Amino acid sequence: MEYCDCGTLTEFVTTMIKEEFCVWRTLAHFTSAIEYLHSKRPPIMHRDIKPDNILGKTSGYALDGSGLITWKLADFGIAKLLNKKRLESDYAQTFAGTEIYMAPEVMDTRVDVNNRYGLSADIWSVGAVMHFYCSNGKHLFKSDMAVWNWRGGYSRRLNQSQQQYSKGLHSLVSGMLDPDPEERPSASQVLLETRKFHRTRDPSGLC
Repeated sequence: MEYCDCGTLTEFVTTMIKEEFCVWRTLAHFTSAIEYLHSKRPPIMHRDIKPDNILGKTSGYALDGSGLITWKLADFGIAKLLNKKRLESDYAQTFAGTEIYMAPEVMDTRVDVNNRYGLSADIWSVGAVMHFYCSNGKHLFKSDMAVWNWRGGYSRRLNQSQQQYSKGLHSLVSGMLDPDPEERPSASQVLLETRKFHRTRDPSGLC
């Protein structure tokens, strides 16, 4: 893998610009990798999307001399091919990932059909990562029980620093954190949202 000189999102988050175009741009960067994995046949689930597994690389410089960063998804140690012949459908059944970034259905260890989870589990993790970014490094969930007890309503839990963001961004993150896996957007849909209305463009024109 290429050298990522900016380190992880965890290390960099407190110094990052939190303007909305930067949020959309960061989301677009690593969601494009997830969309690629999910579009493979058979699909590939990452299963451990978290700030420590998102790496930054300087990719150029803005007109004011500040560095431009491209964010990349890393650590595929527990990624899983979803082979339909072996698993019968696009589901996985093993407990994998970092608990406070896991979707609630991943932690459902009951031995029945409700224990299964699919690609939307990765989308949940993306939503939790975006909260971490927008809240200056604060985790949305403090424990696995907090994840398990989540009933939605993300926008009601926004702190003051997050109120600066648009309804469109709040709605998308809320959708990614929907307790019902079937209601979450796909990676393709998330990526499409980042491309609407020039959301990733710097209004100042510097980059």
